[in-house]
Amino acid sequence: MINNIGHLETPSLPDKTKKYTVVHFFAGIGGGALGMQKSMVEYRGLLGKFETIVGIDCDREACQDFEMITGVPAACIDLFSRKDYIAYHGHEPPLGWQEATAEDIRNATRGIYPSVIFMSPPCKGFSGLLPEKTSKTEKYQALNRLTIRGLELIFELSNTPIWVTPVLSESKELTLT
Repeated sequence: MINNIGHLETPSLPDKTKKYTVVHFFAGIGGGALGMQKSMVEYRGLLGKFETIVGIDCDREACQDFEMITGVPAACIDLFSRKDYIAYHGHEPPLGWQEATAEDIRNATRGIYPSVIFMSPPCKGFSGLLPEKTSKTEKYQALNRLTIRGLELIFELSNTPIWVTPVLSESKELTLT
């Protein structure tokens, strides 16, 4: 249920609840996050629920809306590489702009290890509604590469001790989650 100021109210949960933490890349205004936060599944008396840690997007207004709609912090981080920023926008980044690093993402999550990473990258360059010739321009290819850039940052983070949690499985084999 959303209260009168737009924040998600979480009903009290039974003791047998497993919370899965989520980071939302390309979070937009928070529709994906809100849907995940509202979803729950019960299986054999256990309840599973998602808890959003942070939403990440480059649009400041979208980040403000994300916070209002979900009640969760948003981090305004531009995931473009410098080269792709120029290709997409047609000019140099503003003074003070820097390429996002894995450390920026780690700071946005406050060092919390997410169970799930949800990505909803821009898809204009892949859309059949965009003329094929336009979709192949460097501008839209730069937009398409944001997916790869997001994955690169995630993989870089997954190789750092704070984001890699060793777990012994029932078979006593070491697995990483």
